[in-house]
Amino acid sequence: MESNAALAPEIIWFSPSEEYLEDPRKMLGLIQQSSARKGMLCSYYGVDLEDDETGVWVMAWKTLTLHQQFMADASYVDFIIPVMDSMVGTGEITQLLLQDGQELVKALTAPLTAFIYITLRPLHDRAYELEPLVRKLRNELKTIPGCYGGCWGPSVERRNTEVGVVGWRSMTDRDNAVRGRLATVIQRVREISDVEIRYARFSAGSDSP
Repeated sequence: MESNAALAPEIIWFSPSEEYLEDPRKMLGLIQQSSARKGMLCSYYGVDLEDDETGVWVMAWKTLTLHQQFMADASYVDFIIPVMDSMVGTGEITQLLLQDGQELVKALTAPLTAFIYITLRPLHDRAYELEPLVRKLRNELKTIPGCYGGCWGPSVERRNTEVGVVGWRSMTDRDNAVRGRLATVIQRVREISDVEIRYARFSAGSDSP
């Protein structure tokens, strides 16, 4: 996938500061204002469903190149200061490359959003083994009851990691799919990869791509 043409969302898991918790929308507004003309299309804030003291941001950049150019620009300080003020310590950041921004929005605005990190184990081939399984997952999810939308793409930082963002109506729908129609392909993915899944519910967002 060409990074110059792909949407480049960042997923950031972090400990929110008191200033952020007082008014997440205000902080999102400051961040969006300083980055809207620099390539950011939208941003969303949510909470880790398994740890309500952990927040999650998704910041979708128009392209990886535009994001990197913004980071090198003097005006980047106006963006990064409110980001840093919103966090206690540093966050866990993953950036990925996607082709379908609308599917990302569907996943993030669902009642439940799953973030799936699939890291290929050594001695396995990404193009030959993992990518066909991810394509099958993507296609199956389009017709699964209770799935609002999903998108998949390679991690920028981790060469052997594929990241999925999938929206669900409920955890029951997710469980039914995992134990039913998706069971075989998931088993094959786990045979060649390490899989981490985190869940969030989003409550605030800016404009959509």
